[in-house]
Amino acid sequence: MSSALDDFPLDTFGQQPRLECLSGEFPWVAGQIVKEGGVFRIKPLEQTPRLVIKDLRDNPSISMAALREASFPARLLDESVIAPRMTLTGVAGAGREGPPSGGLILTFVAHHQAMDMVGQELVMSLLSKACRGEAFTEEELNGGNMNRKDVIPLLDSSYTPGPEVAGQQIAKSPATEPVEAPPKSTWAYFLFSPSSLSSLKSLTADTLPSNPLIWRHIARSRLPRLASSAISKFTRAVDVRRYMPSIPPTYPGLAQNLVLHTQALDTIAQSSLGDLAAQLRAAVDPKTSNLAYVTSAMATVLDRAEDKSTVSFTGPISPSSDFMLSSWAKVEAYSMDFGFGLPEAVRRPQFTPFEGLGYLVPRRKDGEIAVVLGLREEDLERLKEDEEFVKFGKFIG
Repeated sequence: MSSALDDFPLDTFGQQPRLECLSGEFPWVAGQIVKEGGVFRIKPLEQTPRLVIKDLRDNPSISMAALREASFPARLLDESVIAPRMTLTGVAGAGREGPPSGGLILTFVAHHQAMDMVGQELVMSLLSKACRGEAFTEEELNGGNMNRKDVIPLLDSSYTPGPEVAGQQIAKSPATEPVEAPPKSTWAYFLFSPSSLSSLKSLTADTLPSNPLIWRHIARSRLPRLASSAISKFTRAVDVRRYMPSIPPTYPGLAQNLVLHTQALDTIAQSSLGDLAAQLRAAVDPKTSNLAYVTSAMATVLDRAEDKSTVSFTGPISPSSDFMLSSWAKVEAYSMDFGFGLPEAVRRPQFTPFEGLGYLVPRRKDGEIAVVLGLREEDLERLKEDEEFVKFGKFIG
């Protein structure tokens, strides 16, 4: 990435003063994540978040016209080309601005040990605000700089870990057999139009009606190669700020937990969308959910653990049969301009293929939602041929 910085002055797009404004009020955003004694900490690195700029106008593999014509698919948005670092390897970076022929690609990256997507949205919105010359509010300053030590309250010494955290603990065992190479997987986007989402909502009464559809039809795509009785775990990332009074909505740190749904594949595949949607709603409804307690329980287990790597949000997973879904649909990315104008499209760039993982990217102003799914190729082919699924979600790749 250094060659891009050598070729293009850091302030080519006028962002350096804005980054200085941001880090002046929130110094930690310019730091780096280091692991000390099994604990991840933010340590000073530079004066501002790192900005990487690269001119892509002469890159034949990417142009704004091609992106627009193809509806901004995963195959044309590879992070190795457009992002400042790789998801799974590389050095820390804050953002990259890359002007392909006819447009500008602006990417952001943050360490997941420091924040979740809601936290990243808060930081992005603060930068967008700085780009407009607006002052930060007292609430933003307090929330953005609060001590995170007691944000999630721990349970007292009488607590004994039970089934509420069993799915998020990993029992380590020595490897006895060589690890097999993973099956060939890929990323692909499906677009859910406002009209298709409206039709789905009439079947599910759900605010994110695509979720039960994704859950059921991924299960169906896997049935030809798995036993119908095979157990599948559907995992959703959930923002816990609204469940815990100790966490203000302006807190940008990591404040999420996962909700797990475990059933046999054939049960999922044969269920109605309404039944699946009801299960998903009940797990996050503040009236019926125990997310606050479970989150405190997990934090307590993590705090007590000598080996922190034995505690994980996801716990043990089987990519072949399980699926993890993270929704960024509520992220207001289409309202952020950073001095460049509002974005035409918002996407999560594709990275190393990861079977069993998906993201709902920010909802467009007209209501359209793009979903990127990581699946093994044979499952994706079956999903693309699933008439009921593609009736609602248009494949764009």
